[in-house]
Amino acid sequence: MKVDTMCNDESCCLYCIEVKENIEQPSDEQPTTRQLSIWSSLVIAISSACFLLAITLSCTVICVRGLPTILTIKSSDSADIVSDVGIGSDIQMSSMLDETTTEVIPDDLTNIRRDDVSLQTKLAGNGLMEYWLATCPSPGVVGGTTIIAKCVSDTAEVKDLLNFRKAANQLLVLRKHDNIVSIIGIAVDDIPFYVYLEYMENGTLRNFMLRNYRQKRDSESISDSQQRVSSEEQKLNLVRFSVDVVEGMSYLFRNKFRHPALTTSKVLISVSTGKCKLYDFVPEDHAKDRLLRIIAKKNAPLAWLPPESIFFRQYCEKSDVWSLSVALWEIFSLGETPYSGLSGDEIESHIRDGSYLSQPMSCPGTIFGVMLSSWDITTSSRPSFEQLQQRMRLVLASMEEDTVNNRMDDNGDNSYFNLEEPSCNFNSYI
Repeated sequence: MKVDTMCNDESCCLYCIEVKENIEQPSDEQPTTRQLSIWSSLVIAISSACFLLAITLSCTVICVRGLPTILTIKSSDSADIVSDVGIGSDIQMSSMLDETTTEVIPDDLTNIRRDDVSLQTKLAGNGLMEYWLATCPSPGVVGGTTIIAKCVSDTAEVKDLLNFRKAANQLLVLRKHDNIVSIIGIAVDDIPFYVYLEYMENGTLRNFMLRNYRQKRDSESISDSQQRVSSEEQKLNLVRFSVDVVEGMSYLFRNKFRHPALTTSKVLISVSTGKCKLYDFVPEDHAKDRLLRIIAKKNAPLAWLPPESIFFRQYCEKSDVWSLSVALWEIFSLGETPYSGLSGDEIESHIRDGSYLSQPMSCPGTIFGVMLSSWDITTSSRPSFEQLQQRMRLVLASMEEDTVNNRMDDNGDNSYFNLEEPSCNFNSYI
């Protein structure tokens, strides 16, 4: 209906009045229509955003997973196969292999693919890392060569996964060293990421000392003369173990690796060579995160941590010097736990008050002096790894010379260093 058909008098008829009201007053339905249009636009925009987010996440997963990987092997790393995990670690190991198992990685073990590594037994544990006994094919070795496969557990976050891959690549720069567990290879181009380690047949240093030294010391069947000879040999072996640990830590430091909260259950021992080897170390740029994770544990190993780490969550090179000396104390205490029987609060109180560990009976005074200097509350006053290395070498050289002279005087046998057969009793303190 057109407006110009209405009469001039607005009150002339009800019909004109109704038409004018319909023209001048907006319809009640019009605002509702615009609102529906706005809501529809919002729904479309949100749906588009969710779609784009899903595509982005899918691309991210694809990039992380990558293509099927080929295991990168360090051809120079052929040695006794070893590994065990111990005190303060994320896993607990149990006896898995025959007591006389001693295997050697062949020189031509260099072209193994991930698919060729067969995971055999998952070692017990519920931490961030998982460890597996595994085998890989090796010419001339029936059933393959035994190794340890380390990976990130299902509870890990994306950050942990990426850090593991970065650290694994950094491990490849380490050259073979007598006091470091060898990295056989890595597989980090596909999930799950793996680091393959040599298998160590004799377990942790702590368990070795408890099994071979502490139990024999407590035995009443040994005569006084046997006990005296055994004590001399044992003390020399303990010094050698200590030098091995110091050598390993010095090597790690020179290559920009760290080992926060080092304990004797992070040290493995080979029955074939008598050498101690460190494992579970990390690149220096991961050390602070490792320290914070250790402190956050329910049963944090406070006895091995320096005061700056316990009270201020700080970490530096000299923090590892403190922990190293606590590990030396463990060695000369034949595997005893430092501050045994004390709660975490009591340990913190002892450290805060400067009430440190006492000298073990088997520990020479010169080495205990090294420990005390390493437990200086001022980090800059603690000795460097190089200084510790020099001092420990001098002590060992002096003791070896004295031992040889004494044995020549007694017309004794010079083969004074003899490790017993392994028992493969793998345990950890946590």
